[in-house]
Amino acid sequence: MLGLTVDEVQEFISRLAMVSESAPQQQTLSDPTDAPDRAPAHAPTGDPAHAPTGDPAGDRARIALLSALESLKAAAAAAQARIAVEFDRSQRHAQREAGVPSAKVGVGIAEQIALARRESPTRGSRLLGLAKALVHELPHTLAALSAGEVSEWRATIIAQATAVLSAEDRQAVDARLAGRLGAMADRQVRAAALAAAYELDPRSVVDRAAYAVTQRRVTLRPAPDTMAYLTALLPAAQAVAVFAALHGAAGAARAE
Repeated sequence: MLGLTVDEVQEFISRLAMVSESAPQQQTLSDPTDAPDRAPAHAPTGDPAHAPTGDPAGDRARIALLSALESLKAAAAAAQARIAVEFDRSQRHAQREAGVPSAKVGVGIAEQIALARRESPTRGSRLLGLAKALVHELPHTLAALSAGEVSEWRATIIAQATAVLSAEDRQAVDARLAGRLGAMADRQVRAAALAAAYELDPRSVVDRAAYAVTQRRVTLRPAPDTMAYLTALLPAAQAVAVFAALHGAAGAARAE
């Protein structure tokens, strides 16, 4: 049903692990039968005009391979999204069949996805939400992701910018952006998605601001050398007030 097995993926990962950091060495002698004491074709002569010029053909191949691997990452993210949605559907069905109360159907699914993707439970929940949006409401973005034309982050930007829209309006924005994403930067993608969303539903701007407030939070993460990162996501006015209070307290402490 999946069209791809774990063994096939593991085999491909093994092949990627063997990618060399440099292209195979090229023959430096003018002819393989030349005598060993003959000077290499690119031997330094002291004349800048005859200095080694690098490996233009090899470098072009390396850049092309980097681009192809980036497309591969995007296509893999699209596959993960489709698999996550199917896993969610299957698990919910199994839970209902097992008599799990409706209010608890779906519990634990995001955590399993997070574990499989080596992410935190919170991140796993967001990835599942993104997967559902792509599969059910953003088919053109999913197609671009599958084709390796956009990154998972760029797909996330579109999902975030359209999160407060109805399914119908979200699909309309998705259709408007179709075919344009590969040539746009992240800021342009976000601006285009927001502009389209506003045109379809002006109230979405107000709704988005209200939704953003619900996402406010303060987090604490460890840092090296017994330090830590204290991060706050706040409405702008509150953030300015907090910064002013901390700045004032720091100034007073230095003055003592």
